[in-house]
Amino acid sequence: MKINIKYFGLIADITNCEEEWANIEENEDLESLLSKLSEKYSGLKQANFNIALNLEINTNLNKQLKDLDEIALLPPFAGG
Repeated sequence: MKINIKYFGLIADITNCEEEWANIEENEDLESLLSKLSEKYSGLKQANFNIALNLEINTNLNKQLKDLDEIALLPPFAGG
């Protein structure tokens, strides 16, 4: 299965890219994906960010991923 991962702001600086496609295992969840990304991009371990799954902010790290899901790592932002 493949998913699309988008990085914004400081997170894009850490990963040195704005977007990538990743192969994932069947039944992989957000927590597992974040663990793999933190190994690949060590700067993510100290970064503070929100996670959007298919354009909706998601706080459930046990959420299972599906083929062609879109994940976005978003730095903190303030409204005004």
